[in-house]
Amino acid sequence: MSVSNGPNIGKMISAATGDNFDVDFRKLLRAFDVLLQGAVTSKTLTAPPGSPVNGDRYIIAASPTGAWAGQAKSITVWTTDNPATPSGLWEFYAPKTGWLVYNVADTTFYYYSGTAWTAIAGGGSTTLAGLTDVLLSSPANNDVLHYVSGASKWENFVPPWASAFLGLSDAPASFSGAGGKAVEVNAGATALQFSTKPFDLGVTSPGVGTNNQVLIHLKLARAVTFPASATLSTAHAGTAATGSTTFTFKKAGTSFATVNFAASGTTGTYTQASDAVFAAGDLLELLGPATADATLADFGFVLAGVRA
Repeated sequence: MSVSNGPNIGKMISAATGDNFDVDFRKLLRAFDVLLQGAVTSKTLTAPPGSPVNGDRYIIAASPTGAWAGQAKSITVWTTDNPATPSGLWEFYAPKTGWLVYNVADTTFYYYSGTAWTAIAGGGSTTLAGLTDVLLSSPANNDVLHYVSGASKWENFVPPWASAFLGLSDAPASFSGAGGKAVEVNAGATALQFSTKPFDLGVTSPGVGTNNQVLIHLKLARAVTFPASATLSTAHAGTAATGSTTFTFKKAGTSFATVNFAASGTTGTYTQASDAVFAAGDLLELLGPATADATLADFGFVLAGVRA
């Protein structure tokens, strides 16, 4: 009998006219059944399962034993279609570079690299399995995809370099920025920036002060933050103090900052440990010392803040 086997799956592709090639021809047909639209049940077993069903296919894992010994990486099938062994046997197909198989166990495609079965990116539960996993709501040219692990899905978003901007919802609501500044969208609506909208509160008192003088008593009409260290705030007097004199800023009756004029000084020094955050309707007061300085006169204050 003269039978020629092909270079790829190693089965009959030719025979001499008149030859009896039924055995080889049946092998060829079984190979088609195994490898065409190839799919395997698993690729992690090292020994045959206990009760295989006709047509069960596997990729054999490393260091196999039993009937699979010496067949690592091969595709194997349990077949009862071989007339020579009707009770069933395992047949093996050594893979060639580029063979493609779908593994039912982990829903992933694998290709044979020539040395190993390698997963194709896009399968499995942690990578993009198909376009049905992607949510594209009116995507722009600059949109990109990212995987949201908490939602177990892919979404599109506008990257920082894109011409469009999603808005303040991109920033945590609690974020107040450096130095107590609020966050806003810039004029071009392309990015976030620290707010440059000031809220400066000023008061002046002509002449010499009085004991327990109330210089400010206001309920603020809008939310305002006065930053720690009283950045940009000022205090000045036309006539210097005789002795150290301290004024107190209060929020709802609680001190949050002081201003001190040193003896012979005309410039006040602010002390403020932390941001003073006012909601609309909060009371702001500026109170003089219980005993007014005898010479400090024509003094004024500017408390610099930013609208929240």
